[in-house]
Formats: sequence, structure tokens, C-alpha cells
Amino acid sequence: MPKTITSKYPQTMFPRNLVCQPDGIKVARPVIFDLNKPVESKPEPQQEKLGKFVRSTKHSTNAACNRAVQLAEKEWNPDKIYETGGENRGADITRYRYGVDADFAWCSTFFNYVYNPNHIKGQNILGMSDRDVMSTQKVLRRAKDVGCFGDVKSGYTPKVGDAIVWKNDKDAGKGHIGIVTEVRDDGSFVTIQGNNNDKVEKIEYSSIEDAMTRISSSGSSQTLQGFIQMSKYNESHDLAEVRTSENDSLISEDATNCWMT
Repeated sequence: MPKTITSKYPQTMFPRNLVCQPDGIKVARPVIFDLNKPVESKPEPQQEKLGKFVRSTKHSTNAACNRAVQLAEKEWNPDKIYETGGENRGADITRYRYGVDADFAWCSTFFNYVYNPNHIKGQNILGMSDRDVMSTQKVLRRAKDVGCFGDVKSGYTPKVGDAIVWKNDKDAGKGHIGIVTEVRDDGSFVTIQGNNNDKVEKIEYSSIEDAMTRISSSGSSQTLQGFIQMSKYNESHDLAEVRTSENDSLISEDATNCWMT
């Protein structure tokens, strides 16, 4: 099952016979002997098994991917309330939309935000317009058009910086998107997703199969489509400077058909 990570500071586990002093030095607990008590023979204590060591990749060979992951980590705060001005509204959410305050889902705009190094309206992932980049499924189609999509059916495994994309099972115009922030040798991986339970959340998946089906906050089922290979795109493209025209407003009549519910 997917695991929501709820702390930025994971606890370090020590063996039971050790304690951690304020200066960080581990010392053995003192043993008090009663010299008047007969010696009792006790079975040898069983050693605790150490957890399996799993190598993990937290960085990409592509600088743009590393910057995006670092910004996603910075924006993730498990203790923060993101939606403070109503559904899909809040100061941070407006910031992810470059100043637009409106009621529509924001997972795609969050992903676009972490990949925009200058946070300038009109400079979007995959050379997309300001309006289209707000739709997870338009982002997915664009990735396929430019040849940087790894279909889950092909056996593609994620890389750090990739986008992970789902599609709604009942409404093909809706879905969800997040950024892969860590990949491990055992097949598990970690993502950060905007607008997950109305927050920016970090989710750990034990495998691709674990991520195949996602249930949205509205209860609808979504199926994993695959991963957008952002490192592959970034190696051959500069950040596009697509400017919003008068006919490409951020809020349009067909916009409501694109958002995740």
C-alpha cells in the first residue's frame, strides 16, 4: 500500500541497549549488579535483525531535474494547511499559479511550478501554454507528442525528476500528476504530489504495482499511465518561453473538463 510520509525528520533507530546522549554519543546503559543475589543462568539474548539496506538514487544526471526535486522538497511541509481560502484556494496555491486565484485543481500547476526556475508566467514545461499546462491529461499528451513518455505497459521504471501521471477511469479528461524524488534498487520510489488530499504530500510506493491504482479525494479511481521523462526532454530543450495570448486565458470554458477531482 502507498505510504504517506508525515515527517521531514525521520527518526534514527538505535539498538535497545543503547541510548543517545544530548551530544549525540551512543553509550551502553549501565548495569546494576546485586552482589548478594545468586547468579542466574539466562539464555543468550537474540540479536535484533537489521533492516535491509536499499541503495537509493536521490539525484539526477540532469541539473533541471535536481532543481525541481529540491524545490518540491522545499515546498513539502506535512504540517502545513495549504487550502486556506476555500476549496483549491490559498496563498501558496495562488503562487503555484503565478498569481491566479481560482477554484480548480492544482496538481499540474504545482508540477509546472517546481520545473520553472524563474517562476515566470508563460515559461512552462514541455513548451506548453499557460492554460494547457493546468491539465494533467494535456501534459500527458504533450509528453507523448515530443517523445518523452515512458508507458507503464512498456516496463519503463521511473527516474528522479520524472513526472508520474494517472488517468481517471471514468473521465479521460481528468487525472493526477506528481514528481518522482527518489528511486530505490528494490523497486520502491518516492513522489511529491500537489493537491493530494488538498496538500503537497510525499507518497512512498513499494513498487510500480503499488502505484497502479489511485483513489482521488472525491473517491474516483485512477489508473497509472506512466512517467514523463523530464531528464530526456531537458537534455534537448531549453525552458520554452511560450507566452499567453489574449485567446489563451488561464480560465476557459473547457478548463473544467481537465482538472482532477
